[in-house]
Formats: sequence, C-alpha cells, structure tokens
Amino acid sequence: MKKKLVRLSVCALALAAGACQPRTRTKVVTVTVPESPVKGGTELVEFKKQTYGTPLPMTLADPSCLEKSEALSVSGAAVQSAWFGYQDTEEETISITTKIIDSRTFERELTNKSDMRYTVQGERRELKTCSGLVPAGSVESVALVLKKSVEDSFAFYKKVQESAPILKLPSMPPLGLGLFPQYKKDVKRIEKTIKMDGTQTQNATQTVTIETDNAFYSPFADDTLSPSLYAISVIPQSAEARQQGLFNSKGLWEYPVVIHHEYGHHVFQMLFGDSTVVSFLSYLDYWQSHRSLHSIHGAIGAEDHSEDPNARRQRLAFLSSPGYIFGSLNEGFADLFAHYSMKEAKGLFDISCFKQTRDVLSPVMFGGLPKVWNDALWRETFDINTRLGADTVNKSDASPLELCSQPSFDDIHVVGAVIAHTVDAVFQTTVPARAASITPTLHKAGLLLKWLQDLRASDEVLELSSKQTLSRILNMALGTALTALGDHDKMEFCTVVRQKFPALLSRWTDKPAEDAADIRGACETAP
Repeated sequence: MKKKLVRLSVCALALAAGACQPRTRTKVVTVTVPESPVKGGTELVEFKKQTYGTPLPMTLADPSCLEKSEALSVSGAAVQSAWFGYQDTEEETISITTKIIDSRTFERELTNKSDMRYTVQGERRELKTCSGLVPAGSVESVALVLKKSVEDSFAFYKKVQESAPILKLPSMPPLGLGLFPQYKKDVKRIEKTIKMDGTQTQNATQTVTIETDNAFYSPFADDTLSPSLYAISVIPQSAEARQQGLFNSKGLWEYPVVIHHEYGHHVFQMLFGDSTVVSFLSYLDYWQSHRSLHSIHGAIGAEDHSEDPNARRQRLAFLSSPGYIFGSLNEGFADLFAHYSMKEAKGLFDISCFKQTRDVLSPVMFGGLPKVWNDALWRETFDINTRLGADTVNKSDASPLELCSQPSFDDIHVVGAVIAHTVDAVFQTTVPARAASITPTLHKAGLLLKWLQDLRASDEVLELSSKQTLSRILNMALGTALTALGDHDKMEFCTVVRQKFPALLSRWTDKPAEDAADIRGACETAP
C-alpha cells in the first residue's frame, strides 16, 4: 500500500462577510500524480489550504488571581459562572476515488472514505477576579461587561414580572458565560480520478474555519464546552473584521444590546421551550446540531452555504420548514426584548452590518425594503428558489461591509426583524389603554410576554405549514393587542393592521382564520 505524505501550503483568506459566521471561501488546486517508479514509494498529496478567521488575542489581566484565596467568581443572581480557555476542533478527511472502467459506457468504480474526529485543546477554567482595577480589553473586563448586561436584562424581566402578576411569569434561571471559546473546523478533501491508461488526476483542498465575530445563546448542555445548561458566549473579534470596519471595528461584546438580545433568547426558551409541537421539536433538533443558528449576526453558517450536498439538503429542508418560522419568531422576540429592556433608545443597532435592518424603530431594512407584511415580502419569505437565485447575483463585486449589511431572507434574523418592527407598531397602539402606574415600555414588554404565552398555550399536535405558522404567530400578536385595547378606540390599531399587515388581510379574505375573526370584526366597523 502506498504511503501518503501530506504537505500543506498556506494561503491566507481575505474576509468574505457574505451572510454570517463562520465564513469561508475555498479554492481547488489540481495536481497530477504519476505512479511512483519505486514499489512502495511515497505518493505526494499537496493541499491548497484556505483559512478564515484570525482571532485577535485576548489575555488575562492577572493570571495569578485564579489561584488566590480572595479571588471572586463572576457570579450572581443572573450569572452562574464564567469560563474560558478551550478550543474545540472538528477534523474531517474525505477521500473519493473514481476509477474509470470503460469511458464508452461511463462505467466507473467509486470508493468513498471519510474519517472524523473531535479534539479539545486547552483546559476549561472558571474565571475569577481580584480586587483592583481591571484593565480594558482583558478577559476579566469583558466578563464584567457581559455580567452587567445580563444583570440589567434580568432586572428588567423582574420589573415586567412584578408589573404584570396576572401573567404568572416563571423565574429566570442563571446563565453561564463563555469567554472566547475557539471553534475550529478542519476539512481535508481528496478527489482522485484514475483513467483507463493509469494516469491520475487529483484535486486536494483543505478548508480551515475558525469562528469569529459573534455571540450566541445556547440552551443545550455540553459536558466539554458548556458547564451550564444555559449559556451566552462571545467569540473573538477577527483582525479582518476590525480592518474592514465590520461592527464599527469593535468586538460585539462592547454593545450591551447584543447581550440583551441573547438574554431575550433565554426568556423565549423559558416561556416556549417546552412546546410539544412536532415542528418545534424538529426546530430544536436542528438548533442543537447547528449551534450558531441563533448567533447575533447571521443565522445560517458556512456549513449551510457550503457545497457539501448533505449540508445543502439540511439547509434547504430547514428553510422550507415551520422551524424556519419558529427560528424567526425567536429572533424577533429577542430583538424586541432587547429594545424594551434598553428603554427603546434610538440607535441601539447603529452598528455596521445591523443598521436599519435590526433597528426595531426603522420602518425599512438596509437598502430601503419596507418592513411591511405585503405580498412581495410574503413571497420573499417563502419563495426559496427565487431567493437562492438572487443570492448569487453581484456578490463577487460587493465589499465585505456591503455583504454583511445586505438583508437576506435565508437569514432568520431578517424575517425576525420584520416580525419585531410590525409587532411593536401594533403594540404601540395599545399604550393609551395601559394602567396609569405602568410606563409605555413596561406595558409593551408585558404584551410581548403575554403574546408568547398565548402562542405556547395554543399548541396544536396537528402540524401547520410554514405559511400557516407565520399567520398564526402574527394573528396572535394582533389578538393580544386587541385584547389589551379593551373598550378603547380601535381606529389607530386598525390603521396599523392595514398598513403593516396587508398580506394577512388578503389571507383572511381568501381563507378566513378563526383566530382573526375578532380582529376582522373590530376593523370592519372602524374608520
């Protein structure tokens, strides 16, 4: 048997900020490998290596603190612990050999071998702090920033809980904080063709992906990487993102709205995560196998945009399923929770790659597309084939900053942003009906949680289609607002329904929905 000597030639990859993290671009090099003249000789396989992600280093301000008796854990009512110092690597080698038996009849012999292994490098350690000032830019300083944002989110949730006792909201369990874990994927692919005359043609590629520039929430326990069942993690900023101005050239942990958003996923999970709807359980399964699904920027990772047939099939199946809508609901809810918990301040998402699209107050996305549930946006949400065609147009000429800013409906964050803006618009119409002792923001936050509770309570064992699922979600938001209005005037409410939800009105006309009957009745008589 021939031995294979692997030699790697490294080629740095410029940042390709297409849709989300991680991002890779792979080039293929073709090498002709002659038969070795010496029996048992060495066959050379030369890989072309492409790497995305150059994580900027983050260091401890005081490594000795970890061993001191006076060291304090980063913990509290809202935070269980913080940890750092590990790297998870997934390595896969794929070998595909095609031997041409007869070129006239296209008869071929195909051999496909795959080997995969996971390794963890570095020891996961609990972070502790000692007295004194913590230098900016250190791991400790980031941990304290995250802890502050989580505590503020937790305090806001408690305010809503106290202001709306009728909702009987559950307590929020504490979270773990993951500080700069490194997730690395290394795939070697060798495709060999043996012709009838014995000559060989070989394609050899190696793609190394290191996740950078993101933050994510996970409700899944992992004995190796996540000692807490619920965790918010931030991963390193990349040198490429800083150089090209993504996220205003800052680390995402520097924006409190990012952590408030991730905490919103925590609230969603506590209020809705025990749903027994089959399509919701399928969505959870997909999320667990695609941990970056609910990262703050871009829901679909490079593995889903890859040329791998299995990854592509999984991606298309998800985009065609009600799980895509559940994921969008989760994102829209998290955006609204962040918006309310930060007092509806303007400019919360005044961050490159997020501007306009993720701003709850903005009536349009980046590029000017209105956040309105009209027929065009409804088609954009559900017509996958059209989106896939448009997704490939003119991207090669766009800058990374343009690419990360352009909304794509393959991304559940984009659909979620439309949900967030339109639902907030209809909740705003109920502010005059609020209790005098409650601020407008607390009132709307209470409606947000009531809406989710109502959705959870309306669980059906029977499956709904993706369109029916989205209709049910939006109808329930309108119903929550209508109930909150009580005997108050409905004119502004009905105006917003007509302006922001025209596709729903069409669906009610074509196929009347039981859960929209009250809304239709109220607005048919309103001016």
